[in-house]
Amino acid sequence: MDSFGKRLRACREDKGLSQQVIAKQLNTSHSEIGRYERDEMSPSVEVARKMATLWILLWGIYWVKSASKTPSRIR
Repeated sequence: MDSFGKRLRACREDKGLSQQVIAKQLNTSHSEIGRYERDEMSPSVEVARKMATLWILLWGIYWVKSASKTPSRIR
């Protein structure tokens, strides 16, 4: 099973985001995001909650954009 860090990096890269962008949203440094991704440290509960909220928001934005590109049914 993939580690937290590998999953975090995969999610970030899937959205095309840099460590700097994620760090800014979480009010931390990009080097800290890198340490999470390398499994050198784990986020605090507070940071983990912020990450979860950020991914939910990003997923919602992605879903809305994807839905708007879907052709409407012909009536």
